Amino acid sequence: MGLFHWFAWLVYPYTVTAVLGMGIVWQYDSPDRFEEIQMKSGLILNRVVKLLWLFTTLTGIGLIAFYRSTDELPNMFEWLIGFLHFNPDLTLLKHASVLLQVHLMLLFTFLLFFSFTKYVSIMFKPIHILKALNRRKAKIR
Repeated sequence: MGLFHWFAWLVYPYTVTAVLGMGIVWQYDSPDRFEEIQMKSGLILNRVVKLLWLFTTLTGIGLIAFYRSTDELPNMFEWLIGFLHFNPDLTLLKHASVLLQVHLMLLFTFLLFFSFTKYVSIMFKPIHILKALNRRKAKIR
């Protein structure tokens, strides 16, 4: 097993998962401070996240359309279950197609950038977002 495969399918996914978890906790801890940071760096970051989301979606559709008859998707699911149990089988992804490997790298990169945007709070704290919108509407009136 090469160093690239070890890094790409073991170190990088767990690092992204940890950063995503820290982003969720950080936003939950202090939503006001996070909105100030978003004002400064939000435009470029949001565009990058939307572009990564688009590419991830397109490669996912490509996987579903072109690899329907192969066992790539069950292998990916088996790797995901192993990943969640902290015992991923790296040989499953070493022999996977290039499209699947690109899709997973795009997915983890999307999640990495996503954890620094305001969108992660929409997914994990919808009640706080609705309250903030109501406060803004009350200030406008």
